[in-house]
Amino acid sequence: MGRRNESGTLPIVELLGVEAAVLTDSERTKAAQVVFLTLRPEPDRSFRSFSFPLSLQQAARLRDDLNRVLKQFQTADQHS
Repeated sequence: MGRRNESGTLPIVELLGVEAAVLTDSERTKAAQVVFLTLRPEPDRSFRSFSFPLSLQQAARLRDDLNRVLKQFQTADQHS
């Protein structure tokens, strides 16, 4: 599952920002609302960052998935 660092563990990606934007094509005939995620894949090794546009539907799915996973952690913490 993914690239491992020297210690054999998966690196934890750093989330630098989330921003709403509108993408247009080069002829400016279409526009799409998107959510940009800006990530630093190797924060301990590099300041290089990457931005990824998500459609609104994909951003909503990411939100829902994150909420579900975080609730699982909260439930586990309450039972321990």
